[in-house]
Amino acid sequence: MDLFLPMKGKTGSHQPSKKKFFQEFIDFRNKEKDSFRRGVYEGNITVEITFHFSDKYRGDLDNLLKSLFDALQGAKIIKNDSQIRKAIVEIKEFEPFEGIALILRYYRE
Repeated sequence: MDLFLPMKGKTGSHQPSKKKFFQEFIDFRNKEKDSFRRGVYEGNITVEITFHFSDKYRGDLDNLLKSLFDALQGAKIIKNDSQIRKAIVEIKEFEPFEGIALILRYYRE
């Protein structure tokens, strides 16, 4: 699954909360029902994530990822965040937009 979640409202340099991520995924899931016909991802997965911020990001990457992974689980996109076997992450600052580009694939060794 490939998706881009624009972040509603400005986060600027601040850490988006787990609640904010969760609400963004729920809103997206409700709006894009056809994208979720397969249901919940089961089995091991790889994620590629690019966080886009409009300002310099002043947070901890580990907290950012944990919030995102918990939101993926809470929104029933994945069963459990322990399924994530590989993560490729990038933070882009001073972007003209804010959001998260996310690619989910089944993990292959």
